[in-house]
Amino acid sequence: MAKVRVRINLSLLQAHLSAEDKRPTSEAEVRQFLLDSGFAPEGDAWIVEEKDLGQVDPSEVVEVERLD
Repeated sequence: MAKVRVRINLSLLQAHLSAEDKRPTSEAEVRQFLLDSGFAPEGDAWIVEEKDLGQVDPSEVVEVERLD
């Protein structure tokens, strides 16, 4: 499977998760959501299998870089 490096707008993701949960979501909960969804932190980006990128909304993705 192909891996990608993505930069995510964490504020947008946090707002989305808060709306889904019908309560404010903390930054720690957003990061845990990403970890639980198969994302691995790398600096200010995340590494994930391309097939799992759908765990976040396309509007929340700032940049995607394919890793070969």
